[in-house]
Amino acid sequence: MAYQAKRHNTYTEEFELVNEFGEVVHTLHVSIDPGSMVEKLSGQYTELLRTQTEIQSIDPEEKGELIGAYQKLGNAVIAILKSVFGDDDTEIILEFYNNRYNEMALEVMPFITDVVIPKIREITQQNRKSIQQKYNRKQRRAFKKVK
Repeated sequence: MAYQAKRHNTYTEEFELVNEFGEVVHTLHVSIDPGSMVEKLSGQYTELLRTQTEIQSIDPEEKGELIGAYQKLGNAVIAILKSVFGDDDTEIILEFYNNRYNEMALEVMPFITDVVIPKIREITQQNRKSIQQKYNRKQRRAFKKVK
């Protein structure tokens, strides 16, 4: 019997940008690949949390520091978008929201936290179980041959 190596399904989610009239302006196809997305997204998310903590510790009277911190926060959000959507689709999102970063973050980030991240976790767990089953099956076969 030959050993078989199989390709796994690719997972995609659709993300629609809808204007104020309820018309779908853009439909973005997000390829969810845990192998490439996990590291990028994890690092960017950590940076976002670090920046949020930094903003909370700034005195509101220090306008210069506050503006710099908010710019850093905006860059962290954009980096997360790029890790999920890629450069081209992130540009489409930025153009769609036309410098309304607060609205963009409120509308787009829930898609990442409620759809993309849980899907990545689900796929990762399925892959882990599959690997464990294959490993255990190979171990059982090896033990049967030895006996």
